[in-house]
Amino acid sequence: MVAELVKKLGFYMGVAESRNPDRLKKNDNKLLNGKDFKRIPQKRHRILLRQCEKKMLHSKKIDYASYVGWGFKNPTTHLYLKSLKEYFDSLKYILVIRNGLDMAYSNNRRQLYYWGSRFHIDIPENRKYLPVAQLDYWIKANRRAIHEGKKLLGNRFLVIHYDRLCVNPKKEIKRLAHFLGLDLEKMNIDSLADIIRKPESFERYKKQDLSIFNKKHFRAVRRLGFVVNKTK
Repeated sequence: MVAELVKKLGFYMGVAESRNPDRLKKNDNKLLNGKDFKRIPQKRHRILLRQCEKKMLHSKKIDYASYVGWGFKNPTTHLYLKSLKEYFDSLKYILVIRNGLDMAYSNNRRQLYYWGSRFHIDIPENRKYLPVAQLDYWIKANRRAIHEGKKLLGNRFLVIHYDRLCVNPKKEIKRLAHFLGLDLEKMNIDSLADIIRKPESFERYKKQDLSIFNKKHFRAVRRLGFVVNKTK
């Protein structure tokens, strides 16, 4: 949803890698270099990022001059944010976070399975506790992403809370446009806000038995900026 907004704001977003999860994992594995992403050779990073940039920005079929900028969507990039910052001097990074309790009950467990071990999270044998592992990953990954983003990029790092975007789209769109350095007076905020729709899965956690989580889980979700309403 945020990537679509950025497109509407005039940015070229390239080909959606997320449509091909196996390719996404392959590319990220090259950048993350196995299990220890802290020891990756920076020269190797530069080569791979140069390939990524060349692929996106050197197509004869695309009129790049018609765009105000370019970017791409990949939910794993926070793991190699330092290399992105060093390669792209003027990098701006947008981290989109959805309520962790909603994410705990998502059927998309790709990131947990691919990268959970990097945060010392085991996949439980009992599927009943998969939401706990999902939430643990969400907490650790987003804590790290926010810490790294603020440290490395300062005011070139923005957190968008998905839930706030759904509830108050105009306010969040203005924050996004300001962050990207765009002129609000030249935008039709109402038209952009019409893009935003609450998904059917919005606040799905309210229909679940939350007793599998502990107080630390709820406290962590709240500290990351989300309301927790335990209704069941």
